[in-house]
Amino acid sequence: MQSDESHEQGADGSSDNADGVGGQYSTFALNTPTFQNGTRIPNGSYRFLLRALKITGDARKQEDYETWLSKPIVINAAA
Repeated sequence: MQSDESHEQGADGSSDNADGVGGQYSTFALNTPTFQNGTRIPNGSYRFLLRALKITGDARKQEDYETWLSKPIVINAAA
């Protein structure tokens, strides 16, 4: 089986990748992973949850929201 992996390295250490099975992902290096307030982001696996209330939705009803959950994002920084 031949893989059609491609990697383009950016000046900042980032790369765009294709895994050969239809998945695409990007990697990038964080010098020190921190939140906006300066708190260090602990190593671990994270996902983004986005929610948007439908135009005619009722904010009190869960079913009136559109939601999207990202694939895992891994932070693995040296101490």
